[in-house]
Amino acid sequence: MTEKKLKGIRAIAFDLDGTLTDSAVGLTEATNYALKAKGFPTVDKHHVTIWVGNGVDMLLKRALHHSGVKDVTDTLLKEVRDLFDECYANSVKTGSNLFPHVKETLEKLASYSLSLGIVTNKPTPFIQPLLKQLGIDNDFSLVLGGDDVKQKNPIQHHYI
Repeated sequence: MTEKKLKGIRAIAFDLDGTLTDSAVGLTEATNYALKAKGFPTVDKHHVTIWVGNGVDMLLKRALHHSGVKDVTDTLLKEVRDLFDECYANSVKTGSNLFPHVKETLEKLASYSLSLGIVTNKPTPFIQPLLKQLGIDNDFSLVLGGDDVKQKNPIQHHYI
């Protein structure tokens, strides 16, 4: 990457899950914990990987549909989400890893005096512990979680 290519760019914002981190193991663990606790069949990591990207509620709706639930009520979704969050508080740190070369790429971008940010659907309470565990908690000048904004990703007005 050359300075010429970065001319005029002052900041770069990244998504977290599936962009900087492979979080499929932790998400699968928490999803299956919640499904199992409610008596539903579990899902595999492959499916969770495909379902990631539109927030946890959508991930859980997809998992419930896959497990045979035709009508996912708000009450059921809240119960499953509470169970998911209970497990994910631990699995977010143990079930997520940086993709190869992420750390080096962030360091290189910072060397060009670029401000770096994260815009993610992940709930805010889970973000800082994960970033700290991954050793990238000091790399970002802005971190927006799914509960910091009115509308979650993907939505264009989050981008500058």
